[in-house]
Amino acid sequence: CQIQYNYVDLTHQAGLKGLKEAAKKGLAVVIMEPLLGGRLANPAPHVKEALGDEKSSVEYALDFIWDQPEVSLLLSGMSDEQQLEDNLLYADRSHIGMVSEEEHAMYKKAKEVFDSMALVGCTGCRYCVPCPFGLEIPEIFSYYNMTAAHKESEAKVGYEALSIKADSCKTCHRCEKECPQMIKISQVMPEVAKVFEKIQA
Repeated sequence: CQIQYNYVDLTHQAGLKGLKEAAKKGLAVVIMEPLLGGRLANPAPHVKEALGDEKSSVEYALDFIWDQPEVSLLLSGMSDEQQLEDNLLYADRSHIGMVSEEEHAMYKKAKEVFDSMALVGCTGCRYCVPCPFGLEIPEIFSYYNMTAAHKESEAKVGYEALSIKADSCKTCHRCEKECPQMIKISQVMPEVAKVFEKIQA
């Protein structure tokens, strides 16, 4: 079976419980989204700080997966040759039990920080677009999440540059049928609009 799993998504969808249950039944488990759509490859500074600087953010994220005996295969999207070489290197030196107790504590802390900063669990997969009404849903959510990371001014500039804003959502629910994160997009859009109305330019 194939599941979404990473050090942030421990209870999302199948999560850790599903991973262990599938392996117990003798199923090979393929892991998708180990970098959460790239958000764990280049995490917010507070998340990165929680992990330390002994490894790259990508290596930390992939090591978390490779450390677990229930994992059969890891799918990691790569966009250039250097990323390919890095991923091969990380996989080649990986082994079960490679993560120390100290590192487990770091992952736990990084997840807590990440969860406190992410208002919407959008990975930017773009399954939700095109929107019939022209909303760039991943971009809107990206700016919205930035407000939780105390980047209100930067988020406001980006949001204002969008030609179609959150208040143009017509709650048709088309996007929600496509969203693998099962985000209630039509419920979040009015809140997004309210937040950006309050932020001073």
